[in-house]
Amino acid sequence: MKKIGIIIAQLIEGSDFMKKLGEFESIETAGFSVRKYLYKGKEIYFTESGVGEIRAAISTQFLIDNYGVETIINFGVVGGLRSEMRGKVCIVEGVCHYDYDLSALDLSPRGKYEIFDSAVVPTDASIFSLLKEIAPAAQTVVCASGDKFVVDADFKKGLIDEFGASICEMEAAGILMTAKRSGIPCGIVKIVSDDGDHADEYYDFLEHMKDELSSIVIPLIEKL
Repeated sequence: MKKIGIIIAQLIEGSDFMKKLGEFESIETAGFSVRKYLYKGKEIYFTESGVGEIRAAISTQFLIDNYGVETIINFGVVGGLRSEMRGKVCIVEGVCHYDYDLSALDLSPRGKYEIFDSAVVPTDASIFSLLKEIAPAAQTVVCASGDKFVVDADFKKGLIDEFGASICEMEAAGILMTAKRSGIPCGIVKIVSDDGDHADEYYDFLEHMKDELSSIVIPLIEKL
């Protein structure tokens, strides 16, 4: 039976998704809360990581080590780096961890880890293709990920210019890089709530758009 790990930052982002999966077994262990679903012949291990790269990376490794998940999916609501991104569904083709910066030491580009070919680390190509089949109108994007709620206009422009990023959030780099180190394919789908200027827009937007996320992620699970 295929085992799939689902990681979100906050449970509110997955409330519609959880309803659609139905009954679950609640597992509390080592400070982690995991919901196990049996859905169409697959085992789904769903957890809320909490906000931030370190929490997200720990949660990813926890699912891999303890439940042997074979695929990782991350979804959620993010900020846009451009105002026209508001309300867009986004399929992430690559993630940059802009907080990682050794340029003052060895002149390497910001975000470039020695274990990856580029500062923009690609998501799994096969999952990306499935997501594009399910949501062909979705935007293909690079996600800028770091431990910062981005509001400064110049900072946002720097992420656009340096990495070609269109969206920003605080978990994707931790999830994707952890999965890659374990040889686990990872797919990421996001929806843009705001342009990063107004945090209060997040919750108002989420109530209206969280169903859109589940309508993409559940068909993805069925195709995996």
